[in-house]
Amino acid sequence: MPEGDPLGDESREAIRRNIVDLMLLAPAQVQRQVGEAVTIIADYDFPHKWDYLLQVCSQEAALAKPAKLRAKLRSTPLPSAVCSAPARRTC
Repeated sequence: MPEGDPLGDESREAIRRNIVDLMLLAPAQVQRQVGEAVTIIADYDFPHKWDYLLQVCSQEAALAKPAKLRAKLRSTPLPSAVCSAPARRTC
């Protein structure tokens, strides 16, 4: 772990692997905060270090009830890297 870096690569990867599930399982008040953390991490790590983010989100979307999914999508801002993709100009 580099000096001045409180988290190592393994810890960062563990966070990326679990944070979306945490967001979906948490109470509503916590979901908003974890959703903001997902956005911040994605702004830094997507797509180079978190290339599976969209896969995780699409898997969760396939399992979610449509009304619950729409509510989550309205309340969670998308990372700027996703919004800047040519197909997502409506963010």
